[in-house]
Amino acid sequence: MTAEHTQETAVPEGAPSLPLFGIAFGYMSAQMLHVFTRLGLADRLAEEPRDGAELAVAVDADAGALERLLRASTMLGLVRETEQGRFELTPQSHLLRADVPGSVRPFLLTYFDDAVWHAWGSLEHSVRTGESAFEHTHGVDMFTHFSASPELNTMFHRAMSLGTAQEAAALAAAHDFTAHHTVVDVGGGNGTLLSVILSSAPGTRGVLLDTADGTTEAAEVLNRAGAADRCEVLHTDFLAAAPPAADAYVLKSVLHDWDDERCRAILRNVRAAMPDDAVVLVVELLAPETTRSGLDPYLAISDVNLLVTTSGRERTETELTELLSDAGLAVESGSRSLGGTGHRLLVARSA
Repeated sequence: MTAEHTQETAVPEGAPSLPLFGIAFGYMSAQMLHVFTRLGLADRLAEEPRDGAELAVAVDADAGALERLLRASTMLGLVRETEQGRFELTPQSHLLRADVPGSVRPFLLTYFDDAVWHAWGSLEHSVRTGESAFEHTHGVDMFTHFSASPELNTMFHRAMSLGTAQEAAALAAAHDFTAHHTVVDVGGGNGTLLSVILSSAPGTRGVLLDTADGTTEAAEVLNRAGAADRCEVLHTDFLAAAPPAADAYVLKSVLHDWDDERCRAILRNVRAAMPDDAVVLVVELLAPETTRSGLDPYLAISDVNLLVTTSGRERTETELTELLSDAGLAVESGSRSLGGTGHRLLVARSA
């Protein structure tokens, strides 16, 4: 290292360290948000301001400790203190309520589950080995862990459906599903995506493919959309078995959960089942080829979260194209943006 380089990179005397401390102690704010959510404080404050003592009785907490949490939560923008000891929700915190459309409560409760929290403590293991910290910590993969708890499993699949309706509407606008007789949603969870697709194409039939745990609320979702009579729900391990024959297959946010080997298995199963004129629609967040022009913070954190919790990753368009090619599928053209959702669409057919 040259003397000139040393002088250029030297930290100026008295340089502020607060940004680094903000990062270092960010986990404290995250746990405050988690406990605020776990206690259901947003639901208790939904109608009117309340004081810490009455909230403590309602949520079975220590009054003094809860008031300290509430005061600190003003710093996070979760509540405002209207008068001494009384607190009200801020507009953003209504999304922490259980009873509002678009609530982020399921997402927060899922990803602050003790097992996930402990897995993140083993991030170093993942970085050193490339292996899932979750499986290293608990001896089972995250999906197996969630499926063992009905309440947590339901919360997880509700979390996965957050934002899906918007993404599904964008997908339906980008691709003409009326041209297909049957659409298979591979790993479609509770059917949120497929219900929107079928609503956009009244003459099209659907197949929702996932585990029994994943489709727990599918009947309700499909009925609400008026699509239940045109949709078959199949409980299949898409890693091990081929889906039924169809003329369109959708894989949304599926491949990013798995390593390259299992992605190839999923895609080869689809290729084995599909007629030669069928189409495969892959919807994913796409990582940039380089970070020199910046990196979306959500995508960056999502990628490391996948490293910790699963065997997957956020991939570039080149990497996804290569995986599709390995399975005998060719991308028609470059990816297309799905509006402001952040997701992109890759359309592939048999090579």
